[in-house]
Amino acid sequence: RQDARRRTVTVDAARLRPGDRIDLGAGDVVPADARLLEADGLEVDESSLTGESLPVSKDVGPTPGAPVARRTCMVFEGTTVVAGHATALVVDTGDSTEAGRAVALAARTPPPAGVQARLQELTRKALPVTLTGGALVTAL
Repeated sequence: RQDARRRTVTVDAARLRPGDRIDLGAGDVVPADARLLEADGLEVDESSLTGESLPVSKDVGPTPGAPVARRTCMVFEGTTVVAGHATALVVDTGDSTEAGRAVALAARTPPPAGVQARLQELTRKALPVTLTGGALVTAL
């Protein structure tokens, strides 16, 4: 990020804030969601976020209203730069990032119902009996 004198300084990813500029190159893990300002041959592995197995080409052209997987003008926290380099402007950090929202959504999964709940109950009841029986057979 740049300090008050517009010098580039290296900071811990946890200290990044919206409005900071970041430089990215091959092998870098993207530290925050950011809008591309400059990009040269940039390709990013977004499999951790979108499940897409191939690297995604990125450029600075705007993509208003596009779903996450089609936002070619953005890089996302936790994804990895596989080729090229870029300068980007941080727009979201921490829980506000796409990765943060995905984690929060996954944590809100509903409790099991129907057949799944009955199978879990059966497993809780049958497992101790099975382990005890196995121990008795082994002891003989």
